[in-house]
Amino acid sequence: MRRLADSLATLSEVLAAALTAVVFGVMLAQIWFRYMLNDSLLWSEEVASWALIWLVFLGAVSVMRDWNHVRVPLVVDMLPGRVRTAVLIGSKLAVIGIAGIVAWLGFQTFEGGFHRMSPMLGLSTKWAKLAIPVGAMLMAAMALASIAGDLRRAPDTGEGR
Repeated sequence: MRRLADSLATLSEVLAAALTAVVFGVMLAQIWFRYMLNDSLLWSEEVASWALIWLVFLGAVSVMRDWNHVRVPLVVDMLPGRVRTAVLIGSKLAVIGIAGIVAWLGFQTFEGGFHRMSPMLGLSTKWAKLAIPVGAMLMAAMALASIAGDLRRAPDTGEGR
């Protein structure tokens, strides 16, 4: 499971890096066109906005894999081994639940009938909205992989021997 999670996280990191390059390149091109050529790239704002949406959700996958988001482990680290493991797993199960809700709402949004066509690209905005459920499902997968790792590292009490 960890190998699959690492592969998905690596893929999301590569895609996030590519999207970062796209945003940077498009914004530099827009600056060049606007201030040097006195013209503008009408599609650049849409491309940059959509890329940023996907970038946020794909970047969050990598953060979830390594559990590097904001947290204060001081109290949890002071707990005895089995209690600490239970608290960590409980918090990750809560994250999976919330990610599931976000994914469900994201799919509802994606499937909804209120999408617009982007004026410059001529694409439906539902493709930008697809980042929500995809990112949430991948984040839940990372939390699940982290739980599997917690269970592997859980202290053995020797009970039942």
